[in-house]
Amino acid sequence: MSSPNIIDLLKDEHAVVQKLFKVAADSQDSERQEVLRLLKLELVPHARGEEKTIYSMLRLQLNQEHAGAEDMLCLNEAFEEHRVIDQMIQELEATGTSDERWIARLHVLRENVEHHIKEEERDLFKLLKKHFSDERLVSLRSAYESAKEKYTEFLPSQTQTGAWEQSSDMPLF
Repeated sequence: MSSPNIIDLLKDEHAVVQKLFKVAADSQDSERQEVLRLLKLELVPHARGEEKTIYSMLRLQLNQEHAGAEDMLCLNEAFEEHRVIDQMIQELEATGTSDERWIARLHVLRENVEHHIKEEERDLFKLLKKHFSDERLVSLRSAYESAKEKYTEFLPSQTQTGAWEQSSDMPLF
């Protein structure tokens, strides 16, 4: 039996996030901060891990192969969707949980994340399979897990409060 590859892991993580959105949508005002915290703990390290490993390595591979503009557009769109989702999380955090806009913002965040997941699983995973060997997809899993760990203790929004110093290997926002 082969080791699970990066695609298997990402699909599992996507399923966890989708379940958390269901919990969040049904949450009461008193539960919303905790549900948002859990969502952020899943989404942010996941996105940064993807960017630091999968997306970056795929970009290098596409450049080396002089891949078509459509493949590069797919990758660039994934990066951009992460940026938009980050902004939406920050806006949701800034909105009081009893504010009538909180649940609306949660729904819009959910729609954006679900759209991103759908495109990633349909298009980006196809690119990974096309440009990387099965062995490379297994090794990408380890690289992703290591990168993701760097973002579980301190999340990017903490840079704005001075709670975290940016190291040279982490992206600037």
